[in-house]
Amino acid sequence: MGLGAVMLGACAEPVERPEQDEEGEVVVEPAAGARLCAEMEPWIEAEIERVGREVGLRPAFELGVTLGASAVATECVEPGDIRAVQGCTVGDGAAVAVVTTPGTFAHELVHALRRHQGLRTRPLFEEGFAELRGGSDAYPRVDQLEPAALAEVRQPEAMIELGPSEFRDGQSYRAAAHFLAFVEQTDGPEALASFMRGGLDDSAADARRRFELHFGASLSERAEAWRQQGPHEVSEGDPCTGGAEPLPATGARIEVTVDCDAPGTMGLAGAEETAWRRTCVAVEAGRYVIALEAEAGSVYAEPAAGSCDPSTSALDRAPFGLEAGEQAALELGACTWALTFASTRDQPEALVLRVDPG
Repeated sequence: MGLGAVMLGACAEPVERPEQDEEGEVVVEPAAGARLCAEMEPWIEAEIERVGREVGLRPAFELGVTLGASAVATECVEPGDIRAVQGCTVGDGAAVAVVTTPGTFAHELVHALRRHQGLRTRPLFEEGFAELRGGSDAYPRVDQLEPAALAEVRQPEAMIELGPSEFRDGQSYRAAAHFLAFVEQTDGPEALASFMRGGLDDSAADARRRFELHFGASLSERAEAWRQQGPHEVSEGDPCTGGAEPLPATGARIEVTVDCDAPGTMGLAGAEETAWRRTCVAVEAGRYVIALEAEAGSVYAEPAAGSCDPSTSALDRAPFGLEAGEQAALELGACTWALTFASTRDQPEALVLRVDPG
């Protein structure tokens, strides 16, 4: 979430951004007392390249990023704030800095690149666009929404009127991302990216005018088409790009060691940060008894987007998690399940997930 965003603007007319002869560098450092795990540096480099390509912007100055939940808790969480804050972007121009967890790195990078160029628009677009670019294979996002069922305050015609201090809850971010995903599907990725690069908006009225000029339809017309389409899904990233092993009918014992320094490990270690590894299994529909045998750590299971049999119910494909020592009897849908094993202890952690027919 771009908690530091202050929506400023100078005009409603499209603005051509100057060509950059030089560009800055994104410098990522772990939070104090933490270190990056083995696979993080190549992932960070790939994310910087991907986000820059998708938004069509590069850093104009050196951009400092501090990565880690411990830094977010210190730098981003305001007194009395009960939200699950994952990151913030602060400052403007050459003074822009980012503090974020790995899962919201791309989201905050979008905000930072826009601030480097002095670009500002309404939170509906700022946060919706950052959310839309925020998922990756390492940190995927899948969300279903029924636009017509949203409360009036969550509709684009109402959200465009909201300023930064009012646009602060997760449901607003979620609805904004779904609306801009629909705009992107309708008009194309570059049309949306160029709209976001194309001007500065002083007010909701300015943003509405610029939207209509750019897309050839009013915000209300696009919003009504979004509501009329029915249930909408936003899917970003595939957690099982490396494939999946079939789960034997007799069950399985899945052994994983989370070691920050070993190849294949993501996240951070130290300062109570989270290191993790992922494996994927193809599961037949049925009832299973699932237990996590370990001294510490956890496992989080979620189906890969589009992998479930069409007959699978929403309940049977719902993500679930277990802490060390926990057991659960669950109905699982016929899906490819991504199993993410995590540990906050700064040492190799052996975890065993037992999956037995139940």
